Amino acid sequence: SMLVEVAGTAKWEGVSLVDSTGPVDVLALPFQRVCSLPDKVSPPVPGTDSGQTMGLIDAHHALLVGGAGSAPLASVIDLGTGAIALANPSLVLPRNDASVTAFGTGALVAGGTSPGASGPLNNAEVYTSPPSGGVGGFNGRPVFLSEGRTKHGAVQLIGGETLLVGGFGGIDNKALSSLEYIPVGAKSSSQLPKGVALSRPRVLPTVLRLPSGKVSYWTRTAS
Repeated sequence: SMLVEVAGTAKWEGVSLVDSTGPVDVLALPFQRVCSLPDKVSPPVPGTDSGQTMGLIDAHHALLVGGAGSAPLASVIDLGTGAIALANPSLVLPRNDASVTAFGTGALVAGGTSPGASGPLNNAEVYTSPPSGGVGGFNGRPVFLSEGRTKHGAVQLIGGETLLVGGFGGIDNKALSSLEYIPVGAKSSSQLPKGVALSRPRVLPTVLRLPSGKVSYWTRTAS
């Protein structure tokens, strides 16, 4: 995969799969305003703030969540046309600063913060793509995490599980050094063996799976 940063601003993020046999198409959305897209957008991207997160569902679709105030909206973006449609059913809870990773036949939206919640959310929600393609929805059944976390890193492991890394969490909302993973179909996350953790807490880490199957992570600053 490829991480995209637009020069001169920290308010853009992009996501793309890298195809070694052809050109690389990149979708980059600004956090603070809506950009022009080549196809009709109906409904528009919900919200305009930096709580939005985006991740790939498959080679042709991305999922955008957050930034919509108290409305639990999630949008599916067609990477070929730029067309955007709301997931239906949508999220049970609105989520800002959650993670979005490919997961089974859809995506996993984990953690984040929600209006009215006392701290980072300790659960995740599963989005499922329809077999015929197009726009699917969330199943409404939470997957429970070992602890609440927000502004964390996430990556799909070679076996299909999602690994959650660092972020803010706990009652005091401190930076985390813990990791946990969520197998496809599980009702709760699994903790790594005792003693397996980051060498120091990290917030907003970038996490990538290498061709070897190993996971690499880094961040500009560590707490």
